[in-house]
Amino acid sequence: MRLCADIMIDIKSEKEYVILRFENPNEFSMGYNMAFKKNIENIFHIHSGKRIIFSMNQITRIDSYGIGTIVFLTKQLSKKNLFIIYTGLREDVLKTLKVVQLDKVLNIVDSVEEAIESL
Repeated sequence: MRLCADIMIDIKSEKEYVILRFENPNEFSMGYNMAFKKNIENIFHIHSGKRIIFSMNQITRIDSYGIGTIVFLTKQLSKKNLFIIYTGLREDVLKTLKVVQLDKVLNIVDSVEEAIESL
């Protein structure tokens, strides 16, 4: 599914969860606009009631806009009592999230398999 401009995401829906996976290596940065957020919110709505696994192993870098988007999405899901797990964060991305202490509030695991086991 094309979320906006050059951002493609693969969606795999199972009975209890849905896996969102970026298809193209990319930076999670200012290039992600409101269309991206809106499309992600629509995906969450379509799969409401399911737990969300967001595989980010294709994300090579994240800036303040990407961090803001993660916070926004996590808050939106939390308001709806939905659960999101972020997986596959590369070392540089995880390091950036640690600098702003998001590693303490986000559900982060190493792999999609580990996320599924934790459900």
